[in-house]
Amino acid sequence: MAEKLKLGLFAPGMTALHRVGLAGLYISLKAFERSRTRIPNLTWELDSHSVHLAWKGDAKKVFDSLLKKAFLLDEKGMIAFAAHQSKGLGDLEQVSLHDCLLATYLQHGKSRGKGKKQSIVFSIDRRQVTREYLSVPHYAHQKAADELFSKQGKIKTKIPIAGWSIPGGGVRHVAFTGPTKLEESFDKFICLLFAPVATMYFRISHKGSDGKYDARKGAALVFPHLTDLEAYETGYTHYLQSPVERLTADGVGDAGLLAMLALRTDRSLEDLGVEGATAIILGTVGWSKQQKTRTDAASFGRLEEDDLNTFELACRLFPNERVIKEQKAKKGDQPQFTFFVSSRPARGLFAQNIAIGRPWYSDFWELMKTQQSANHVSRFERKGLYAMTQEAPWPYEADKLFVEAMHAAVRNRYGALAAQAKSRGEKIPFQREFERMRTSMMRVKNAQTLRAEVADMLARGGVNSALKQHWRDLLPLFSGDDWKRARDLTLLALASYSGAGSKELETDDNPNEEGESL
Repeated sequence: MAEKLKLGLFAPGMTALHRVGLAGLYISLKAFERSRTRIPNLTWELDSHSVHLAWKGDAKKVFDSLLKKAFLLDEKGMIAFAAHQSKGLGDLEQVSLHDCLLATYLQHGKSRGKGKKQSIVFSIDRRQVTREYLSVPHYAHQKAADELFSKQGKIKTKIPIAGWSIPGGGVRHVAFTGPTKLEESFDKFICLLFAPVATMYFRISHKGSDGKYDARKGAALVFPHLTDLEAYETGYTHYLQSPVERLTADGVGDAGLLAMLALRTDRSLEDLGVEGATAIILGTVGWSKQQKTRTDAASFGRLEEDDLNTFELACRLFPNERVIKEQKAKKGDQPQFTFFVSSRPARGLFAQNIAIGRPWYSDFWELMKTQQSANHVSRFERKGLYAMTQEAPWPYEADKLFVEAMHAAVRNRYGALAAQAKSRGEKIPFQREFERMRTSMMRVKNAQTLRAEVADMLARGGVNSALKQHWRDLLPLFSGDDWKRARDLTLLALASYSGAGSKELETDDNPNEEGESL
């Protein structure tokens, strides 16, 4: 008599991670059906909300065969899930996914064996580009039948959880494993096993206010909130076909919304069985450099199409950049190149705001709080920022009018400086004035200081037709209690101003130094 197991999308105890794992099992079994791959003594039935398994004979052998056929390695020692075959996953994209897997699910050497550094060569923009990666001899999911069954071949009722089954999870205090040990039931552990197959992966490239890449943010895992397994397979296939430039994010919100865009084809997210997502970031922290630690997490519910459209606009205006960099070579050797993908901090901030339902420009001061980060944003993202002020929807019309008035103030001030410098035969101090205005706004700590600094900027700007025309609408912004909103808008106007004088703020500095490896 066959043994049976039903895994339901909405069964008790199913978290976002478990549901993504069930989707991974669903997609794997669908792939077996298409390729006519048989698992001896195992049959299954699939529907949009559940997976039904039935097996005969030695259960351990059955599940061992399932796992070994689902979790593969290619000839280059890279992880290659059976479910991803024939889905359009490119070579560059496979390397990116492999790297993210080794930085998250399979970060510990015991979960994947001792790897070897290898290199693979791609042709990009008519140049031979070398990409290094760590090949692995095996990984834990291939041998996970030993976790599911006892030595006697009996199904375990409780299975200990390790980091390779829940990234960032495990025993909190090794000396006291009893009360802090994580365990899972047989059916839920199967879901966890297949979670890597349907997880969405993004490499994180984030610079802190000091201008250096933040090692605490290495890779992101996104677990969509699923309501339909069949529909999610369609969206996930679209994600696997994403170019490598779309697989890098600035932060947790950016990763979550990039995932939603990657899933969306010509159908709404609701039609694709997705109601929001949970995203986590793993990276290196100072007190535990030997492993990747969960350093950030966010969860958001269903997104309105208008919000996703706003983020799609931000992606168009602040696209990731694939940077090809020449490596140092010995004299006489042929030049060698490597590449990396650089993300955009402005888009990362906007994504974070959109994901939690705030105005897209909230907390813009975070991008301007140091001279180094402010110079980067104003020089290399100015055009995109200006376009956002013109094309993105504004939750309050007064906010848009306020930015226009501040643009006029900056233009007038730069014009006055240019006239003074020309009469004296001096260089126009645009950079110094930009920094003076930035620091004056960063000194704002309450409504009173906000009013003083905004009044000073407007006064130095001289006659302001935009302010004169809309002063009744704008007065509450810099005379009310919401001083933080007015500060963000002022700094946004300063960074996005694209009129006369703005080009003189640009330099030849390269914002795309290579980031740290995963």
